[in-house]
Amino acid sequence: MLQRAETLEDLTVDPYGKYFVGRTWLSFFAPHGRFSGTIVWGEPTPDDVRAWESCADLRISPICGPHATLFDAHKVERLGPSTFGELARYASKNVDGFRDRITRLAIVHAGSFAGAVAAGFTKLVPVPFPAEVFDEVGKALAWLGCESDAALLEQLGAVKEEARAVAPIVQKLGAFLAHHPRATPEQAARTLALSTRSLQRRLSEQKTTFRHEVDLARVRLAQRLLRDSDQSITEIAIQVGLTSPQHLSTLFHKLGHESPSEWRTKARG
Repeated sequence: MLQRAETLEDLTVDPYGKYFVGRTWLSFFAPHGRFSGTIVWGEPTPDDVRAWESCADLRISPICGPHATLFDAHKVERLGPSTFGELARYASKNVDGFRDRITRLAIVHAGSFAGAVAAGFTKLVPVPFPAEVFDEVGKALAWLGCESDAALLEQLGAVKEEARAVAPIVQKLGAFLAHHPRATPEQAARTLALSTRSLQRRLSEQKTTFRHEVDLARVRLAQRLLRDSDQSITEIAIQVGLTSPQHLSTLFHKLGHESPSEWRTKARG
C-alpha cells in the first residue's frame, strides 16, 4: 500500500512508497524503487504542469535509482497548446536527468484527441530511453516489467476518483491542516483568504465540516508519525493536537481504522 504525502516537502524527504495529489494529477513512487508514475485527468493547465514538475524532479534526482515510469493520460479531457508546451519545455531541459534515471516510459491513452496529443509528446521531444504507447494500463505494466505493481494502481485509481470529486477549497484546507492540526476555523479561514462564515459555507456545500477535515488531518499526520518515527503513541497524540492516546485511538476508530498500535504494526510490517 502507498501512503499519501500531504505536502511536497513530505514527499521530498523520502518519496518511496508515497503518492502526492495535485489538482488534475497525482504522482507516485513504488516502495521498491523500480517503478514510478503519473496519472493525469481533466483539463490540466500550465500551472498544473509546473506544480507537477517538483515530483518529476524527484524522479531524476540522486534520491532515485534507475527505474521505469508510467504516464497514464487516458482520463485527460483536454490538453491545450500552452500546457503541452510547458511539458515539452520541461522535458527538453532535463534530457540528461532522464538518461540517468529513467529506463523506459509507457504512455497510456484511450484514443481521445487529448490522449493522442499526450502520446505524441515523445515524437516532438525525443527521449533518451525506450517509450511506447498503450491503450490499456495492464499492457503498459507488462511492457515495463511491473505487473506486480498492478495493486498499487488499483489503489491509486480510487484515490484519483476521490480527488476528481474534491473541491479545491477542501484540498487547500487539508494542506494547511497537515501542518497546523490545532488550527481554529478563524485561523484557517484567514490563511485561505476567506471569512470564517464563507469557509464554513463552502465546506457545507462539499458535504463536509471543519471538524471532519481536522479529524482527517490529525489521523493522516498521526499515521505518518507512527510509520516513520519511534515516538510513543502518547507523544504522537499530543503532537497532532489531542490530549491522550485514548483520544487518538477513539479518533482512529471513528474514521474506520484499527487502533494506532495495530496500524503501526501493519504499516511497518
